[in-house]
Amino acid sequence: MKSCWSFLERKTNLKRENMALGMLGFLIIYLAFGWGNDFVCDLIAFLYPVYASMLAIEMPETFNKAKWSIYWIIYASLGLAEYFRYAFTRSLPLYWLGKCIFLIWLMLCDEQTGICQRIIDRLRYGQLENLTNQGETMVKQGHFASRKINDGLDTLKLKWDNLLEMSSNRADKLNQTHDYYQFFSDADDIDTWMLDMLKLVSSEDLGRDEPSAQTLLKKHKDTQDVLDNYRQTIDNLKATNLQVLTPEKQNSPDVQQRLQSIERRYTELLELSKLRKQKLLDAISLFRLLADADNVEAWIEEKERFLATLDPTQVNDIEELEVIKHRFDGFERDMNSTASKVAIVGHQARTLVQNDHPNSQEILDRINRLNHNWAQLRRLVDKKRDDLSSTFGVQTFHIECNETISWIQDKIRIVQSTEDLGRDLGGVMTMQRRLSGLERDMAAIQSKLDQLELEATKLEKDHPDDAKDIHNKVNQISSVWYELKEILRRREESMGEAAELQKFLRDLDHFSAWLTRTQTSVASEDIPNSLNEAEQLLNQHQTIKEEIDRYGPDYAQMKDYGHSVIRDADTTDPQYIFLRERLNALDDGWNELDQMWHQKKNMLTEAMQYQMFVRDSNQAEILLNHQEAYLAREREQKPKTLDDVESLMKKHEDFFTTMSANEDKIQGVCSFAQRLCQENHYLGDRILTRASVINDRYVANRQCAVEMNEKLQESLQYFQFIQDCDDLKEWLDMKTLQAQDDTYRDTANIHTKYLRHQAFQAEISSNKERLLALKRHAEQLREEHPQQIDFTVIDQRINELDDSWSKLEEITREKGERLFDANRSKLFQQSITNLDEFMLNIEKHLYAGEQTTAADSTDSQLLSTATTTTTTTTTLEPVENNLTATNLLLLKQTTIEEELLKRQQQVDELRVQAEKLKQLEPEKSEEIDTKRLQVEEKFSKLLLPLEQKKLRLEQQKHLHQYLRDIEDEQIWLSEKRHLLQSYSDLIFNNKQQTLMNIQLLKRKNESLLKEIENHEQRLLEHLNNERIRISQDYPSRQEEFQERLQQLSNNYVELKDTIKQRREHLELLESLYQYYYDLSEAEAWLGEQELYMMSEERGKDELATQTFIRKQQTIDQTIDSYSNILSELNDRARNLVDSLNQSDLSLDFVNENNDLINKRQTQLDKLYASLKDLSVERRQRLDETLKLYRLHKEIDDLEQWISDRELIAGSHELGQDFEHVSMLLDRFIAFEQETQQIGNERLQYANNMIDILISNGHIDSAQIAELKDSLNESYQDLLEMIETRLQSLKASWELHKFLHDCKEILLTMQERKNSIPDEIGRDQQSVQQLLRKHQQFETELVLLAQDIQRIQQESKRLNGRYAGEKEAEIKQKEYDVLTQWKLLQQFVDQRKRLLNDYEDLHRFFNLARDLNMWMDVMIRQMNNSDKPHDVSGVDLLINNHQSLKAEIDARQENFIMCINLGKDLINRRHPRSSEVKEKCVQLSMLRDQVDDTWNERFEYLQLILEVYQFARDAAIAETWLIAQESYLNNEELGETLDQVENLIKRHEQFEKSLLAQEDRFNALRNLTTLEKKRQMPPVEPPQSRLPAYLEEFKTWQERDAEQALTDKSKFKSIAEENTSIDGGRSAMLSGKQSSQDFDSNNNKQRRSESATRLSTIKEGFLSRKHEWEGHERKATHRAWEKYYSALTSNRLLFFKDAKHLKSGRTATDDFQLDPSTSIAPATDYRKKTNVFRLKFQDGNEYLFHAKDDTEMNEWITAINNTISSLPSTVTGAAAVVTQISSIALTSPATTTKGSSSATSSPQHPPASAMISSTSGIQTSQSSSTNEPKSRTLPLRSSSSVEPQVSSSSSQQPPAGKKKSGGFFSMKRK
Repeated sequence: MKSCWSFLERKTNLKRENMALGMLGFLIIYLAFGWGNDFVCDLIAFLYPVYASMLAIEMPETFNKAKWSIYWIIYASLGLAEYFRYAFTRSLPLYWLGKCIFLIWLMLCDEQTGICQRIIDRLRYGQLENLTNQGETMVKQGHFASRKINDGLDTLKLKWDNLLEMSSNRADKLNQTHDYYQFFSDADDIDTWMLDMLKLVSSEDLGRDEPSAQTLLKKHKDTQDVLDNYRQTIDNLKATNLQVLTPEKQNSPDVQQRLQSIERRYTELLELSKLRKQKLLDAISLFRLLADADNVEAWIEEKERFLATLDPTQVNDIEELEVIKHRFDGFERDMNSTASKVAIVGHQARTLVQNDHPNSQEILDRINRLNHNWAQLRRLVDKKRDDLSSTFGVQTFHIECNETISWIQDKIRIVQSTEDLGRDLGGVMTMQRRLSGLERDMAAIQSKLDQLELEATKLEKDHPDDAKDIHNKVNQISSVWYELKEILRRREESMGEAAELQKFLRDLDHFSAWLTRTQTSVASEDIPNSLNEAEQLLNQHQTIKEEIDRYGPDYAQMKDYGHSVIRDADTTDPQYIFLRERLNALDDGWNELDQMWHQKKNMLTEAMQYQMFVRDSNQAEILLNHQEAYLAREREQKPKTLDDVESLMKKHEDFFTTMSANEDKIQGVCSFAQRLCQENHYLGDRILTRASVINDRYVANRQCAVEMNEKLQESLQYFQFIQDCDDLKEWLDMKTLQAQDDTYRDTANIHTKYLRHQAFQAEISSNKERLLALKRHAEQLREEHPQQIDFTVIDQRINELDDSWSKLEEITREKGERLFDANRSKLFQQSITNLDEFMLNIEKHLYAGEQTTAADSTDSQLLSTATTTTTTTTTLEPVENNLTATNLLLLKQTTIEEELLKRQQQVDELRVQAEKLKQLEPEKSEEIDTKRLQVEEKFSKLLLPLEQKKLRLEQQKHLHQYLRDIEDEQIWLSEKRHLLQSYSDLIFNNKQQTLMNIQLLKRKNESLLKEIENHEQRLLEHLNNERIRISQDYPSRQEEFQERLQQLSNNYVELKDTIKQRREHLELLESLYQYYYDLSEAEAWLGEQELYMMSEERGKDELATQTFIRKQQTIDQTIDSYSNILSELNDRARNLVDSLNQSDLSLDFVNENNDLINKRQTQLDKLYASLKDLSVERRQRLDETLKLYRLHKEIDDLEQWISDRELIAGSHELGQDFEHVSMLLDRFIAFEQETQQIGNERLQYANNMIDILISNGHIDSAQIAELKDSLNESYQDLLEMIETRLQSLKASWELHKFLHDCKEILLTMQERKNSIPDEIGRDQQSVQQLLRKHQQFETELVLLAQDIQRIQQESKRLNGRYAGEKEAEIKQKEYDVLTQWKLLQQFVDQRKRLLNDYEDLHRFFNLARDLNMWMDVMIRQMNNSDKPHDVSGVDLLINNHQSLKAEIDARQENFIMCINLGKDLINRRHPRSSEVKEKCVQLSMLRDQVDDTWNERFEYLQLILEVYQFARDAAIAETWLIAQESYLNNEELGETLDQVENLIKRHEQFEKSLLAQEDRFNALRNLTTLEKKRQMPPVEPPQSRLPAYLEEFKTWQERDAEQALTDKSKFKSIAEENTSIDGGRSAMLSGKQSSQDFDSNNNKQRRSESATRLSTIKEGFLSRKHEWEGHERKATHRAWEKYYSALTSNRLLFFKDAKHLKSGRTATDDFQLDPSTSIAPATDYRKKTNVFRLKFQDGNEYLFHAKDDTEMNEWITAINNTISSLPSTVTGAAAVVTQISSIALTSPATTTKGSSSATSSPQHPPASAMISSTSGIQTSQSSSTNEPKSRTLPLRSSSSVEPQVSSSSSQQPPAGKKKSGGFFSMKRK
């Protein structure tokens, strides 16, 4: 069975408990309601009993056989009864379920608790009881054999008892044997279960992935739960099965070994289970980690592919960049979210590794790979982010540059628009209006330019490829900005005084506006209403004063300049008259402002002072109000006692202290008010009046407080005197009563009375001072307060006290005399007699109730003698008596002891009386002493017997008290038993029992139990202690005491058991009656709800009906929730029935209550079902009523809504124009949509409601149907009106729309035509931008064309609808639109062709410039002065040179594209074809030079390689020769034959090596190519290719001119053409030669200067800063650099220091000075002092900083002298360089320094020169006014020591510059 459950658990993943509960639930439901439930019930009741009965037949036990026999009898009986099953099933719906449960219960009954055992017992004992009863009956009837019958019955009972005992022993043994084998059987089951579990927990299956591992883990958790729960089974085996075994079997080896085996296997199972759980957790963690890593890596691969698609460097459009940036931002957000996943994966991996995961190495490898991929992705993202930011910055920079240029150009146009204005005042004012705000805009533009320059510098560093464009853009902005400043400067220079006048008018307007604004602010009459507001206004006013003071100098300067302007002006000119009036008004306003300010300040100061006074006075008045209120309250209070006065005094002292502390505030307010009045404050009277009132009030309050204090002091003294009088009066009365006591008449205790009286007299004398003090106090009151106090009362009190005191003294004196005069002898004798009588009574008491052991003690004399004799001893034994008598004796004993103490004082007083009596009667002295001594001796002998008597009485009391306590407790227990019996009678005999009575009885029972328990614990402990104590006193009765105590304890236990049993009965009855009470409550509630449900009230309207429905919903919810209460009552009923059946109550009581419970529970269920039905019916009625009310409301609302809509739909307004019609149409369409939407919904809703009500058979169905028809007809009429109105509005809208569209299109075409700019762009970017705008414009025109086509179609459609004036108007609008459209298209086409031409032109220029710069760089790289040191260095240079060749070849395509573009522009007859031609010729020539330079450099490197190879081989050979010289110089010939042979062999090896080196030495003897080249004749220079290029790039103007000459004379044109060609060639050759000569001389001069110490005019340290690179472009590097500067005859050189000057090593490029160079102090540069500026012709400007002003002046003088001394031949020589515009050629092997100016073209102004010192080419680039350009390349002197090898020159290197070839030649020698 267990294996089946395990199999099901593995298959279903459910616990066996859950499966069992599910099956059981299904079975219960099926048995209750399923078809064929009778068959299932019989099948369950038949299968297992048959199997068990067969086993019982085979087993020897009789019980099982009897059990199953009884079972089959019951089963057969039920089967017989089921013949009438229809009756069963009708009355009991759950009969088969109940039958099944009952039969299963019979199956499970065992021998101890089952009903079978009861039946068996009844069968066993029935016969015996019958026989016994029969015998007893016969004996009672007097049978003759009664004796035998009794003997037989006794014998039978004895045998029966023996039989029972034997049966019991047999059963015990069988049970023990059964338990023993049952233990092993259970152990076997446990072992089998553990083997099954072992297979599960030792499985190695860990799953294939995370879900499978999770499934296995879940199964393992279930297994673990089963394993943990099985611990209880093993514990039960030990606790139950093992405990029932006998001790011998428990300790047997088999049992112990089996238990140890089970425990050991269970422990192993637990360990294996934990191990498997850990393995599963590790596997899940690993699977989860791998899955997360796979997901992350897949995401990384996807994002890497995504990033590969994002290439911002290839995008030039800002919009595309925005799209890319948006996508990249989204990617970064995804990446940030994924970063947390990566971190989680990493944390998981680290955790697993730290926890020693079995696959730690795999985890580490996987996480390392993931981290590597993630890091790679991060790097890629960072790179993309940088690229995107950089590209975005570049594009933003270009946009901002374009906007800035447009901004500056707008300002230029504004300035240019003021050129026509005159120099008079009117013109200046007009110009001022136009140029308003220009200075502010100029400052903003300047800051923008600075920002752009900083950004450009940064972008050039970050984007070297775009540096040129950025630089050009900055230069373009600088040029435009420079142009604006030049225009302003020229404007200012041209205006002269007008500029100053303009500035004056601008300042005047500004000052006038400020003055008006300030006057308005000062003139405001703001009166502060609080102190804070006054302070704020005063601070604001002071701020205005500071502003006025700042404007003072400006006002004075403006006033002086204004008066100078109008002084000599024409008095009739209205402009000057107006200016004069403005100046006068300005003076008046300024003076008025000053006066207003001071007045306002005084007013605000006084207002603030007044507010301060108001604040302080308010505070003072509040204080005074509090004081007055306090004084008024105190004045009304009248003290009546001394305590009242003291309380008032304390309060008044606190008040007076506070009042004194606040005096400073009051005085401060008054003094401040006096000061304000002295300063003549404008509210002085009011302030003074208020301060006076405050001062008067304070003085009055203070005076009142002083008076109040005096009155309180008087009252205090008065009430103290009265209280002292009362105290003394009371004391006197008390003492008077004591003195009037006449006990002195009794001679008893006369001596004691006398002593007391003496003490009383002393006390009176000591208190005499109190009376005297009161008299003195009265006199003091009379003197201090003669008027305020009524002294009649005081005198009366004093007189009364005097009288009382005198009376007391008189009474005391008289009493003393009487006591003194008493008979002293009688007093003494009486005292002795009293003492004798007292002692005799004491002796009688000592022996009362006691027996003595003396022989004769009856005589009192003898008793007295015995008591007086110290040697005689008596033994008193306690007499048995009751507790009352003993207590009386003890009480009497206590009284005697107290009296004895008093008599002790009398005995002591006898001595004093005896002495006084002996003085009075000396003759009786001996007799007096004898009597006194006898009394004292007798008194002392009574003390010891009294103590012994008291001890005996106490022992006797303890004994009687112990016995009395036990008897009382027994009586108390019997009373409690009787009380319990009365409770029982109340419970079961009362037929009208209630729940409250049961609860009361239960509480009484619990109280009784607690009382008994508390009483028992305390009492038994006390009695036990008493028992121990009296046992010590009475040891013979110790057992008796113990027996009585034990009997009492047993009675207590019996009583508590009875009470507990009674408590169980009461709890059961409480549950029963509580159930009855709850049942009655439920029936009452259901009855009330049923009455409510039967009500027919439905509500008068919708609101009332909704209220009823909500109430009904609440009731329904309550009824539904009440089912839980009913089910709880049902469960309680079943539990009560079971409890009653199992209780030991009377059977009649149980049956009666069982029937009552079933009956009432059934009635309650029926009542609840009936209530549910009534609730549903009432809810339905209320819903129908509510629907009807809602239908009426909805129909009324809908009809009103239709009426409102019909008013709107009936309007005839069609609109005045298109906007009006559109508004009407839109509103009406919205109205129509809203009407249809809302109307359809509301109508459909109303119809549905009507249909539902009709279908449900509503009472008013006919009326509802009529409402429906009427409503639908109204709605259809509304829709028809809306449709008619809508068609009219649409027709009017179409007409007005056509007219409006025609007008809008005409305006749009005009605006588009006006929006086309006239500019054609300054560079390629601006032209491209214009092209993009033009393309966008054309795209917009396409949309416009669609609109025009739509206009045509609309015109055709409308012509068919309208006639007359409207038709003519439509046709005219159409014609106007088409005409304007054709004109716009023609204009756009012309603009596009022009922009395309200029775009190609600028693209050509950009390409040519890039190629020029690139070829310059290439030439510089090929002409570098890198000196190789060995063969590897030469090889490296050759490889680098080869890479340059590859780069040159790669650029060939760009070169061809540029040339083709230039030819295309020339062929298109571009206006700037001449410039294009020059660029093409220049590029072609420079390209040839690059090729020639590369070839020369390559040839040179080949030569150098050969030379260094020769040097290497020569060095190797020389090293070998040196190594062999030592061998040849060795003179050793050998001393033996072996040595000689060795030397011969060595010499032979040397000869072989010598032969081997012969080839190397022969190679060294060969001449190098360089040496061969020197021996060859010089090569002629190649022919120039310039004429061919000039012919190739001929412009159309030149071609047209040649064609014209050809038409006149063909032969003449040919001759002239040849002549011009020869002249050009000769000019070119002469130019070339002159340039070469000039450069040669220049180089020779520089080399000579570098070889020797330069002759300088001035030298010293200067700091240099490059400020401008051109006329309109600031230098990119403008940092200050310090050099050692030297001025020569025509140059300014820069060195690191003086030593470098001596060696000729310059630190940077030197400056060539010419007559156009200018120098002057830099007065506009304010960051440093002693700065002068050096300007060159090409626009370069440099700043130089000297250490002081003297040195600066010396440098300026020296440079000016040098410039003035320069001859003009330098410029002339440079001008002869070329005859062709802006093209010049020099020798490629030389480097030139200088500048040249080309001849100006007739079409263009002169251009600045462009000098290249690295390429050896001088070019002059022309520039037009439309596009000014300038470019300067740095100059550098060449002092290379490398050999200059050229194919076009055969000159030898200069002397003194030998190559290292001399070394080789020396070695060859």
